[in-house]
Amino acid sequence: MRCSLLALVVVAALPDCSCDEKPQPGEGEGEGAEGEGAEGEGEGEGEGEGEDPLEGSLEEFCSGSGAVVVVEPGGRCAGDLAADTFQFALCACDDIVVGSNLLIDAFDSRDGSYGADLGGGQVNIIGDGQLGLNAGPLLLDNTLDVRGSVFIGGGGLEAGPSSTIEQNLFAFGPLTDDDNPTALTVGRNAFVNGDVAAGYVVAGVLSVPTTATVAASVVPVERLVVRDIPEQLPCPCGADDIVDIGGIVDFGQGLNDNAVVVPAVDVAALDAGGANLDLTLPCGRFYFTGVNTGSLTLHLGARTVIFVDGPFQTGGISIVLDNDDAELDLFVDGVMTIAGNAQLGSEARPAAVRTYVSGDVDIQASATFGGNFYAPAADLVLDASSEIFGSLFVNSVAFSGAARLHFDAAVRDAGDACLDPGEGEGEGEGEGEGEGEGEGEGEGEGEGEGEGEGEGEGECSVDACVDDLDCCPPLLCNGGLCFQIGG
Repeated sequence: MRCSLLALVVVAALPDCSCDEKPQPGEGEGEGAEGEGAEGEGEGEGEGEGEDPLEGSLEEFCSGSGAVVVVEPGGRCAGDLAADTFQFALCACDDIVVGSNLLIDAFDSRDGSYGADLGGGQVNIIGDGQLGLNAGPLLLDNTLDVRGSVFIGGGGLEAGPSSTIEQNLFAFGPLTDDDNPTALTVGRNAFVNGDVAAGYVVAGVLSVPTTATVAASVVPVERLVVRDIPEQLPCPCGADDIVDIGGIVDFGQGLNDNAVVVPAVDVAALDAGGANLDLTLPCGRFYFTGVNTGSLTLHLGARTVIFVDGPFQTGGISIVLDNDDAELDLFVDGVMTIAGNAQLGSEARPAAVRTYVSGDVDIQASATFGGNFYAPAADLVLDASSEIFGSLFVNSVAFSGAARLHFDAAVRDAGDACLDPGEGEGEGEGEGEGEGEGEGEGEGEGEGEGEGEGEGEGECSVDACVDDLDCCPPLLCNGGLCFQIGG
């Protein structure tokens, strides 16, 4: 089974995983005598543990950064959860359908808006736009332009004319061109478990199995490698990999700030149905039994976590970040239905808005995405042309027109400011005296035999590597180490 790149984010959400397991050595047994030692005297100072910041007060929560969520003691904060969950601009478990051209690239909101002038002839567009699909094939009639890598775990690829992938292509199936002579150019390496048609050009090394047929124009023979191509599923869609949104919401039911924020939030109004609401939320963690409104506008000016224990239904929604300190983690344990227009976050700061939905998602009008959207059970349909600043993780997505996705690389560092569980400060002094003498002798013998074997087939690494196939997607290999290009 593929070892997920995701770290242990929330205790009840993701399993622990080691990408470099080693055989265990043999063990021995022996016996020996015990001796006695001496006691001494001394004085000392030390540090003690403070209150666990994951379960701290509203004041402590608002004074930090990296919104805190945990489903049981020992969990991690939402910044870590976001950094580990949103690795791709677009990740789909089952299918991706695009009615026109598909563009995927990236920028870093810490350096300004998408495409901003950085000086020296540079603009804020980088090669960290990754596409992942666990199923397949990915069939596109129009142009595919990816400033990053493409990973198709369950099939091949058919790209439209003049398509480009700036970095790597992994396809667990053939590359077909529908008689298109300029289907796709791959800027780095390609790993293809099948035939490769003449419309493809690979600038680096092309790896294929022994049974594959490769058109002579694809790559010079000296850059053609024959090898087994293992299955590699880029998106963590397995039952053990899915984020436990229900568990997180259950935690929020027991740890929230509904009763202590000033001014108080009218929780009942959010689930009353019908009325339009314009709501400003202060810093805090809020638990709602459901959301059922007309048009809903949420203004945020600080760190905010919202737990919704049931359906999220609005006639339209606008999430507004009023300043640079605002950030939102929204967890919905249920379906999400938006009957009108949707403004989901900030196009200038997508890394600051993270939405997690356990059920299906129905957006019935135009949508502007300015955040990271995780809905692994959703079959999302977006009408007309779509532009997404941030990322999508869904079961499937259908874009009826053209689609442009701009990944915000700042989300990769969302957990940098998170406090570790149990971190705190304290001081103490102590004095003690004691005297003692002791002698001891002992002999012992021990024998042990052991053998260990280990197999790592299908596992991937986030550390050491020989080539790109060793690294967990979307990481690539360079100089013996897995790393994130452009991130």
